[in-house]
Amino acid sequence: AAIYEQLEDWHNSHTFYSWAHTLSKGDVALATKADAMKDRALETDLKNLDAAVAADPDNLELKAALEARRADRIAEQVTEAQSRVDQNPTDPQLRFELGAALYNAQDYSAAIPHLQQATRNPHIRTKVLLMLGRTFRAKDMFDLSIKQLSDALADLITMDNTKKEVLYEKGLLHSEMGDKASALDCFKQIYEVDYGYRDVAQRVESSYA
Repeated sequence: AAIYEQLEDWHNSHTFYSWAHTLSKGDVALATKADAMKDRALETDLKNLDAAVAADPDNLELKAALEARRADRIAEQVTEAQSRVDQNPTDPQLRFELGAALYNAQDYSAAIPHLQQATRNPHIRTKVLLMLGRTFRAKDMFDLSIKQLSDALADLITMDNTKKEVLYEKGLLHSEMGDKASALDCFKQIYEVDYGYRDVAQRVESSYA
């Protein structure tokens, strides 16, 4: 399994890690490794299919296969994340993974309680709040979304990639709410340290036109 992993042959690596897990009569580390190899195998298959569609954009059959595979993958991730939470319901990281999977499946209402529980872990609190902000935004609950993003910013000191992402998301929200001044303030904070971040330069400079 380890040799196949080094060769990036994720499918065979998953097969042998799963076999090893069966022989071990339930070794948790081997189960985790098998799951990781399965995830990589599925993600690689999806990327290969995506590349095939990019190379042949008029192929409707390939496009349909890609959309079906994406939908299957999202459903699989929800099922897998739910299974892990069922086994260890007090783990905030697992709650976050389930909440994120449900968000990707567009089941926003189901995602919220899991994400809220995940905020108990200070190590992932910021990215959980960002995900919560996006979830509330998807439900058109803009005021609650702003609150989550503001709480995330309160925890962030340095202007790293995470803070830029939160500020950008908050700026978009203010724009949607018609609050141009607050939106511009968010974008300017990013502009001051990273001119090339997404489209902030265009957004900030156009405000001076």
